Amino acid sequence: MPLEPTFERRIEQLISGLETGEIRTAPAESEAADTNLSPPDSSSEAPVQLTLVRVLRIGARVAALAVGELEGRTVAVTGDEDATVQAWDAATGARRAPPLLGHRGPVWAVALGELDARTVAVTGGEDAAVRVWDLAAGNLLTTLTGHTAPVNAVAVGDAADGRLIALSASDDRTIRLWDIASGQEIGTLAGHTDWVNSVACGTLHDGRLAAISGSADRTVRIWDLATGQVVSILAGHTGSVSSVAFGAIEGTLFTASGSTDRTVRIWDPESGHQLETFTGHTDRVRTVAVTILDGRPVTVSGSNDSTVRVWRGGDNSEVVLLGHAAPVRAVAVGALDGMPIVASGSDDGTVHVWGPAPVPDLGDQVEWLSDVPAQLDLLRRRPLAEALAVRLRRIQNEEPGTSFLIHIDGAWGTGKSTLLNFLRLELNPDWVTVDFDAWRQARVGPAWWALLSALRVDIARNAKFWERAWLRVTESWMRLRRAGAPFVFAVVLLLIVASAVFLLIRPQELALKTAAETVTAVISALGTLWVGALVAGRFLLWDSARGARLFEQSNADPMRDISDHFGWLVGKARRPVVIFVDDLDRCSEGYVVELLEAVQTLIRDAPQQRSSDSTKETSTVSFVFAADGAWIRKSYEIAYEKFTETVAEPGRPLGYLFLDKLFQLRVPVPSIDAPRQQEYLSSLLRVRTSEGSRQLIHEEQEVRESLQRSSTDAEVVEKLNQASPEVRDRVAGAAVERLTTREVEAATEHSLQRFGPLLAPNPRSMKRFVNSYSVLRAVRILEGNTVPLDPLALWTILETRWPSLADHLRVQPDAITLLGTTNDEAMPIELRSLFDDHEVCRLVGYEHGGPLTPDLVRACCGAVLPKERAQ
Repeated sequence: MPLEPTFERRIEQLISGLETGEIRTAPAESEAADTNLSPPDSSSEAPVQLTLVRVLRIGARVAALAVGELEGRTVAVTGDEDATVQAWDAATGARRAPPLLGHRGPVWAVALGELDARTVAVTGGEDAAVRVWDLAAGNLLTTLTGHTAPVNAVAVGDAADGRLIALSASDDRTIRLWDIASGQEIGTLAGHTDWVNSVACGTLHDGRLAAISGSADRTVRIWDLATGQVVSILAGHTGSVSSVAFGAIEGTLFTASGSTDRTVRIWDPESGHQLETFTGHTDRVRTVAVTILDGRPVTVSGSNDSTVRVWRGGDNSEVVLLGHAAPVRAVAVGALDGMPIVASGSDDGTVHVWGPAPVPDLGDQVEWLSDVPAQLDLLRRRPLAEALAVRLRRIQNEEPGTSFLIHIDGAWGTGKSTLLNFLRLELNPDWVTVDFDAWRQARVGPAWWALLSALRVDIARNAKFWERAWLRVTESWMRLRRAGAPFVFAVVLLLIVASAVFLLIRPQELALKTAAETVTAVISALGTLWVGALVAGRFLLWDSARGARLFEQSNADPMRDISDHFGWLVGKARRPVVIFVDDLDRCSEGYVVELLEAVQTLIRDAPQQRSSDSTKETSTVSFVFAADGAWIRKSYEIAYEKFTETVAEPGRPLGYLFLDKLFQLRVPVPSIDAPRQQEYLSSLLRVRTSEGSRQLIHEEQEVRESLQRSSTDAEVVEKLNQASPEVRDRVAGAAVERLTTREVEAATEHSLQRFGPLLAPNPRSMKRFVNSYSVLRAVRILEGNTVPLDPLALWTILETRWPSLADHLRVQPDAITLLGTTNDEAMPIELRSLFDDHEVCRLVGYEHGGPLTPDLVRACCGAVLPKERAQ
């Protein structure tokens, strides 16, 4: 019985639009076209048409994907980087079964099969294990061990003797065969000289069971599963082979492979001849699958260029499916309601289901929408999160002893929490990400205690039971050392009380003592000791909010001990730690100040710790605060009202000074212009647009290729200026990604050096200026704004040196024309001294980028500059 072609590969998280794919023709590069997969008159046939029929919101980075049936329903089964396997109804988008938990790391591979009338999922991942699950019941049936490195791909199928077998491919350079029912390994295929990235299986013409594998050694290999020998080695790719698939259409066998060389290649598996080469992807191909659409064999591929492409043999036609907002890491094929479908999974955290059937007319029905942080990147927030993640990783790698505080600044409802969600997804699973809801914790206890509790919970979240228990024991010992005499005294007192209870209950006459009376005495004494120790621990070892307050009041230098303990706990994380603080702008001014001062104390005084399993020093914890900057400023101004006149500077009131001292980087939430607002509303209402024309596809591809060749900030901006608004919006994420590369960042820093004379004379100013500029540039690009480098650099300096003046100009940009005049009536009283300040006037009229005009101020603040001014 032929084995079903299977193909699974790595994935991740979140999305944006919805479109209909259209045909374009790609040039052929066939090396040996003596076999043709399509009839001679194929060019006259109508093109394949696919429509997005469902978006599945996974909620985590998808790392693997398979399509099959569960209890009569079509399901898409995903594996994600949160070590979870989930089954989703392809028609409704609802989760069909409980999440499958058990992998200790990202799940890189998923395949489906049927065992004893049950649908089973076979999964593999970073933990080097292959697991078999009963998908409906959510039970783990067996764990297949043998690989010594991460498992990258799995495949399943029915062997000739009726057994359900699985194949698994690994970084250990082997492919292993398993009998799923018995859990026994039945063979190992060795021969690849580098990581094996993908595996599929099928039947050759003579009935032999065969496997196809793709490797980082740039080869595709066909294996005879009966003998374990290589049938043929398919060479031609110039990069790592990331995915393979096996097809048998009308008696013609073929295999497909995708590679980091950006090509999809079709092969005759028995002769080893290459039949066709499909080119068109502008970045590495991560995944391939084969199926039949409109009665024709097609190959489906997904790429880091965020597209899914459907290739038809013979005429080399190509359907480009647009809509994903990030690299596509997995594709799978199946059927829904009797019609063929293509499913694709992406770094944007969604699975798209594409099919030929039209989308049902929803009429006047509009779904109710919740006001929770978005899981779909409809407003292009994900690329900004990626840029922030790059910066945090570099700081961790290059300055491991440095804490970094980021402030995501925006009013209520602008999407700060959504940006936090995307940043969390970018950093997982390499970082310990701690969520801290400031508003919920404000009434619980001291801010430092709530932070420690949240950190402890997240460090222990994915640990084994004995590791969590050991952490609890060692942490109690550390707190005992810091609490000192009070706890020791309490324990001694408890021992005395427990002894007294035992003696009172214990019979005085040994002859009359019974076993029951002895047991009662012992239990009563131990119970007294246990309850007393529990109470003492909660209050004297600050295991409760009240105990934390008591510790503050009874210790001579409590914050020093707390900071030491915080540093010790961070050292147990074994990974970099970042704490996300949300809803601070819903708290009282007292708690805002208390929390921020606690953070400052903890990160300033916490000693560096080493991981328990490494000689490398871990990073001091970093923080990302999502809050309205005006709320934080006002909180400090209320708390330190007496010092307002003494400490404030022209253009930098007290609240701004605190923000400047607290945060190394301020990130404004990107604004939404009218076209983006309309697009967002259309997406929420599920109104389809007819985007994806051939002209747009060509233009987008050209712009993406140009961006990859850009080596400076100015070149990136120039390429965006030359693009149409629609394409500029599509490639904004790619532009931001290019700006974060080492090459472009180095060129940008060099260009910014000419603004050094305008900076404040202190050591922090240059680094802060570069950080602020790079983030502001990313935000403006994501808004569709291509303001030139020089005026944006001037505005960045103005924002950092005189933030209250920048806030005034943001609201009244025409006021920039009053600088250098004495028109006092038109100027706010607190800013009048700045309007004729020599340094301010010098900046506004600077030779590079000046003079700043009202139009340039608007552009620097988010308004799109007219195209002739943007050149």
